[in-house]
Amino acid sequence: CVVAFGEVGGLNAPGKGSGRSIPGFRLGSAIIAAHQAGILAGGGGHDMAAGFTIDKPAMAD
Repeated sequence: CVVAFGEVGGLNAPGKGSGRSIPGFRLGSAIIAAHQAGILAGGGGHDMAAGFTIDKPAMAD
Protein backbone atom coordinates (compact mmCIF):
# COMPACT_ATOMS: atom_id res chain seq x y z
CA CYS A 1 0.00 0.00 0.00
CA VAL A 2 1.11 3.55 -0.70
CA VAL A 3 -0.51 6.46 1.14
CA ALA A 4 0.26 10.11 0.42
CA PHE A 5 -0.63 12.69 3.04
CA GLY A 6 -0.44 16.46 3.32
CA GLU A 7 -1.82 19.45 5.16
CA VAL A 8 -3.97 21.69 2.98
CA GLY A 9 -5.15 25.18 3.85
CA GLY A 10 -3.00 26.42 6.71
CA LEU A 11 -2.17 25.60 10.30
CA ASN A 12 -5.64 24.64 11.53
CA ALA A 13 -6.89 22.94 8.38
CA PRO A 14 -7.45 19.19 8.30
CA GLY A 15 -5.01 16.89 6.58
CA LYS A 16 -5.97 15.15 3.35
CA GLY A 17 -4.63 11.89 2.05
CA SER A 18 -5.11 9.31 -0.64
CA GLY A 19 -3.80 5.85 -1.18
CA ARG A 20 -3.43 3.06 -3.68
CA SER A 21 -3.53 -0.55 -2.58
CA ILE A 22 -2.24 -3.93 -3.65
CA PRO A 23 -4.34 -6.96 -4.58
CA GLY A 24 -5.63 -8.65 -1.47
CA PHE A 25 -5.79 -5.57 0.78
CA ARG A 26 -9.11 -3.72 0.73
CA LEU A 27 -7.91 -0.16 1.33
CA GLY A 28 -11.35 1.43 0.99
CA SER A 29 -12.75 -0.86 3.68
CA ALA A 30 -9.86 -0.02 6.01
CA ILE A 31 -10.40 3.73 5.53
CA ILE A 32 -14.16 3.38 6.09
CA ALA A 33 -13.53 1.35 9.27
CA ALA A 34 -11.09 4.00 10.55
CA HIS A 35 -13.69 6.71 9.88
CA GLN A 36 -16.42 4.72 11.67
CA ALA A 37 -14.05 4.21 14.63
CA GLY A 38 -13.49 7.98 14.89
CA ILE A 39 -9.84 7.82 13.84
CA LEU A 40 -10.45 9.76 10.63
CA ALA A 41 -12.77 12.73 10.06
CA GLY A 42 -13.92 11.31 6.74
CA GLY A 43 -13.01 8.97 3.98
CA GLY A 44 -14.02 6.29 1.58
CA GLY A 45 -12.95 4.38 -1.43
CA HIS A 46 -12.88 0.94 -2.96
CA ASP A 47 -10.62 -2.11 -2.85
CA MET A 48 -7.72 -0.54 -4.72
CA ALA A 49 -7.87 3.18 -3.80
CA ALA A 50 -9.15 5.50 -1.10
CA GLY A 51 -9.07 9.03 0.21
CA PHE A 52 -9.37 10.42 3.71
CA THR A 53 -9.50 13.53 5.90
CA ILE A 54 -7.92 13.72 9.35
CA ASP A 55 -8.48 16.52 11.88
CA LYS A 56 -5.46 18.49 13.10
CA PRO A 57 -5.53 17.17 16.73
CA ALA A 58 -5.52 13.55 15.50
CA MET A 59 -2.34 14.15 13.49
CA ALA A 60 -0.31 14.27 16.71
CA ASP A 61 -1.41 10.71 17.53
